[in-house]
Amino acid sequence: VLDLELPGCQGLDALCRFYQAVPGVPLLVLAGPEKLGIVTEAIAHGAQDCLFKDNLTAATLVQAARNAIARSAFQQSRSDDRLLLHALMEHIPDAIYFKDRASRFLMISAAHAGKFHSGNPATVIGKTDHDFFTTSHADQARADELKIMRTGQPLVGVEELETWPDGSETWVSTTKMPRRDAGGRI
Repeated sequence: VLDLELPGCQGLDALCRFYQAVPGVPLLVLAGPEKLGIVTEAIAHGAQDCLFKDNLTAATLVQAARNAIARSAFQQSRSDDRLLLHALMEHIPDAIYFKDRASRFLMISAAHAGKFHSGNPATVIGKTDHDFFTTSHADQARADELKIMRTGQPLVGVEELETWPDGSETWVSTTKMPRRDAGGRI
């Protein structure tokens, strides 16, 4: 628990100095009612919650601390999941990608970036198949993706001919699946 009104170190300065000393520790901040504007800034800087001194009880503090610890643990597990996903995407030899509803690449594996003659997957983000394949191939890929979004049914193990702008062709086994949000929407 950190009071944002400490002598010699007030407001977000105290919060920033705390996280420089002990990063990642779940933190609750205390403020007076006149500091209402600092709440969103404190949370944006890493605080788990902000409690106001004028109506703070022991029960409120205990519950807020429990919530902060649980929220911090959840955020850490999500961070670990992201690190694992990035490690997979960096090292797996398969061409893996995620797209948005407009078929723009959101994330691709390093191996997939290599197929596009890019050493950096970030250079592919926001582009579509039309940036890399012939129009007929890109149009078919888009039609497949629209069908998946409409039906919710994946395409699994489909043999597909990739046609490249330079005239070369490659055969791949493709699996395409819908990506769903927490509410189950594609």
